[in-house]
Amino acid sequence: MFMRAGDDAVSRKKLRELHDFKRHTFVANYSSATAEQKYLMVENVRLKFKGELTEVTDHVWLQRYPAFIEVWPLEVGDEVEFSARVNVYRRNPTQTGVVTVDYGLEDIHQVRHFDPVKNVAVQQKKQHERTQQTKMSLLHDQKKHHFVANYVHVSHNNKKYVAVAHVKADGKNEVVADQIWMERIAEFYRLEPLQRGDEVEFDAFVAPYLRGYRGKHQDQRVTNSRENVTAYGFEKIAHLQYTAIQDAIKQGQRKTSHPQ
Repeated sequence: MFMRAGDDAVSRKKLRELHDFKRHTFVANYSSATAEQKYLMVENVRLKFKGELTEVTDHVWLQRYPAFIEVWPLEVGDEVEFSARVNVYRRNPTQTGVVTVDYGLEDIHQVRHFDPVKNVAVQQKKQHERTQQTKMSLLHDQKKHHFVANYVHVSHNNKKYVAVAHVKADGKNEVVADQIWMERIAEFYRLEPLQRGDEVEFDAFVAPYLRGYRGKHQDQRVTNSRENVTAYGFEKIAHLQYTAIQDAIKQGQRKTSHPQ
């Protein structure tokens, strides 16, 4: 068995030169992610130094470090800036016993959008989400609360969850959540067909959960979590029905469609 530089390693000569155990700032364009979103590919990777950008490699795979939470989800082409160190690693040996070495990026921190306008917009959105999660967390007090929300749609994959929006609690006009997924309990079927925007009310407890992948099994929400962020949702949902105003609207629609 012997070792040689891989084709990618040769094309990454500039990246190899940065293998000095120091932290550098890079700018790159998001391209894709693996199915479980543990790794992502970025293209057009450039070194940012003294206000100038110098290309160091055409693409590289990155581990999705926690710092990516601040910009996730990303869209193809999104330009991100981050701090990282260059690392060297060995690829799996070929059938002929050749082991190739390559260079990548590790220990990634300070991820943000390179476009300052977009970065501010994303940070404001994240702050809004954190504020709403704080409002929901204050309702996590072992008491059942009364909620009013607007129906959005049923989950497309397993039909077991319903998205509701503009969630308000305990008769107050303040929105505590823009949108939340809740269990599609039996009382939903009694109200169907529901239309987008229909206003419903229900009682429920607020409970924390680890936000992430909603897999086939409940434990996958934790073990396969994409974000490892605690969020708040509903449990022990009961007394689901149309609000009085919505019920009157529905009755009027029924009379119009079925005149006496």
